[in-house]
Amino acid sequence: MIFGAALLYDETTASFQWLFETFLKTMCAKKPKTIFTDQDRQMAKASSIVMPETFHGLCIWHIMQNAMKHLGYLFKEGSEFSRKFN
Repeated sequence: MIFGAALLYDETTASFQWLFETFLKTMCAKKPKTIFTDQDRQMAKASSIVMPETFHGLCIWHIMQNAMKHLGYLFKEGSEFSRKFN
């Protein structure tokens, strides 16, 4: 379930920290139990600063994109690797 979306000028820790703080203000300071993001280090750092008790997981879509980018040759149709990876 998506509760918000934003466009940021830059992807710094400070920008993500502002984004998460603003999000919490609109949610009456109710913090999510889990947040899924891509592998952006700045976002992960800001998340741990603003919401340290929130579990930060990686989005499966981004994991699959990285796997295809780096291991695409192993994802041949019907391959054992693809089946086990999924």
